[in-house]
Amino acid sequence: MLKPLYFLVSLLLTLPVIAQKSVVQDDKLNGIIPLDSEGKPAYQVNNNVEGATKDELFKRARKWFVKTYNAPQDVLQVNDSSSGVLTGTGSQRTPVKYQGLDWQGNMEHTLSVKVKEGKYQISLTDLKVEGNPLQSYQLPNAAQNQAPYTALYRAIDQHNRSLIASLEKALATSTDF
Repeated sequence: MLKPLYFLVSLLLTLPVIAQKSVVQDDKLNGIIPLDSEGKPAYQVNNNVEGATKDELFKRARKWFVKTYNAPQDVLQVNDSSSGVLTGTGSQRTPVKYQGLDWQGNMEHTLSVKVKEGKYQISLTDLKVEGNPLQSYQLPNAAQNQAPYTALYRAIDQHNRSLIASLEKALATSTDF
């Protein structure tokens, strides 16, 4: 009588493990998306810009936000030149194609830029898909394997790295005219 009950309980306890599509490999989500110290997806870049003042770097970052996002006034939550901090939330459609799975989801993020004399820090955090944390998002109609998630993470990683590279280029480029 108790054996079937124990079996049922142990089966129910293992279902979340069976259904889990995200794994951590080399401190990255599915070996692709970097994770912070709390295990949340996050990108961080620290860099120097020789001879650039805090004000110059702030203006470059602000200009980049205006050029990159359609409505920067809706994106920017922090725009503080005295502390050298710009923080905004953005979103983009992310297409994923994998063996018959053709999906586009809304990817959201928080992007923060902190500038000081001759240096900056870029942080891309709070990654979400369709309003859900990236690491727990369930793709619709995906097979019970990691491959579609790996395709999703690669698409997101490519976009995020491109976004950060674009911002780094803007911060490194003097705008005399």
